[in-house]
Amino acid sequence: ASGGGNADASASAGAGAGAAESKCEAGGGGRGTAASKESNLDDLVYRLGNCPHDWLFPQMGAVIHHGGAGTVAAGLRAGKPTLVCPFFGDQHFWGQAIVSKGAGLRPCPIADLTVERLTAALTELQDPLLRERAKEIADSFATEDGASEAVSCFYRHLPLERMVCDVSLFTGSPTIAQFHCEECGLKLSAAAHSVIHRSGGKLGKHKVQKYRHACGWGPAPPQSLQAGLYQGVVGAGAQSLQAIGGLIYHPVASAYKKSQSSEGNVVVNTLKGAGSGVVHGGTEFVRKFKKAGTVMIQKPREGFSASTEGGGGGGGGGGGGYSADDFGVSG
Repeated sequence: ASGGGNADASASAGAGAGAAESKCEAGGGGRGTAASKESNLDDLVYRLGNCPHDWLFPQMGAVIHHGGAGTVAAGLRAGKPTLVCPFFGDQHFWGQAIVSKGAGLRPCPIADLTVERLTAALTELQDPLLRERAKEIADSFATEDGASEAVSCFYRHLPLERMVCDVSLFTGSPTIAQFHCEECGLKLSAAAHSVIHRSGGKLGKHKVQKYRHACGWGPAPPQSLQAGLYQGVVGAGAQSLQAIGGLIYHPVASAYKKSQSSEGNVVVNTLKGAGSGVVHGGTEFVRKFKKAGTVMIQKPREGFSASTEGGGGGGGGGGGGYSADDFGVSG
């Protein structure tokens, strides 16, 4: 939609209505030839072809588009009131986001777009309040360093408490954990692991794994009761599905593997494999359901504790007082 703030509303609306009528006729019921469709549209619609948004949109009075994230950003960066006509996916979300910021009209799905709706929109988009709000958003875009903010957001949401070596907490210089000891119950840096487990004795026989294999990298700890309930329900559901799936997968997989053995009877091997798979699947079933129950209780408790302690901030690392700078990185 083009035209400056002083453009005649009725003229714009009439032109828009004519364009919509031509579009409806061209697409309705297969009436008319391809040549007549092109002719009807070209009388009222200027076909520009591929064109950079950052050049085009500043010259517009308002913008009407499908609501893709990039197009939304370009329109708001140009300070233009917007009407989104979404087709699918996140386009509906972005259309509603524009309305919530006061910079545009209520989204109109493309299937609901009519001559009357487009005509009214061309007039409503010239509202001075919409223009003012769109201009304010454009001004805020101009002062924002989006790339730096994205990096900062990434670091804010890192679960730093789960990444740090437990031993390094006592040194005043936190370091990244690389190993996990089941017997000690500790996350360890390479240096701490070397000192503790490679000095001989009983400690040298502890079962130590690479930390990335020993931990469950899930979402950052919940910062509210609602987030805790959500993570608890989703986590418990995932564990339950894995438990049920394991009852089927392990017997079948084990039976197939045993049946491929070149030694012994195929039927006997298959039955033995299925039997061991049932045992394995049953063990996993019990373990997964126990974990589901633990998650269902633990996550809401974590969220409630974080909210009562004033930990309503973003990332999982915020509660421990660490920042990316503590680990030699910065956003």
